[in-house]
Amino acid sequence: MGNSFPDTLKSNMQKKGKTNDSITQQEIKFTNGYEATVKIISQSQDTLKYHLINEPDVVRTVLMGQIEAIYQVVPYSGKEQVADTRKTEPLSIVAFICSILAFVPVYGIPFALLAIIFGAVSLRRIFRNEERFKGGSFAYYSLVIGILIIEWTIKHYLLNI
Repeated sequence: MGNSFPDTLKSNMQKKGKTNDSITQQEIKFTNGYEATVKIISQSQDTLKYHLINEPDVVRTVLMGQIEAIYQVVPYSGKEQVADTRKTEPLSIVAFICSILAFVPVYGIPFALLAIIFGAVSLRRIFRNEERFKGGSFAYYSLVIGILIIEWTIKHYLLNI
């Protein structure tokens, strides 16, 4: 494998035998498949001194030929969140706009019908492709608003209630 290290470790230990004063943790992957989370104390061309995180008093030495790779460990603070890469389903936005336009008296009935149709179609697309699309709340509310507008229109204009 050779003596290949990440640049972060090389920059911390420019000279032979220099002490690592950083408080970060490293993950060492050995050639036999064993992995350990450690704090590196010092490194020379052919040896590495470290201690395990759970055994800070025990210093261990290993030959560089026994190390496959060294990785920097980034502690999780709990504030980071995974970015949601899904796109909002465009038809759900159109359905929501139609449901808002449905509030126009008398002329809003076609928009209410479009809101119901587009909302149902976009909900189906969202549930079939949950890994690609979001926007279910737009589609759901456009369905509800469209149905309520149609119901209200039927009650007040056709039945004169």
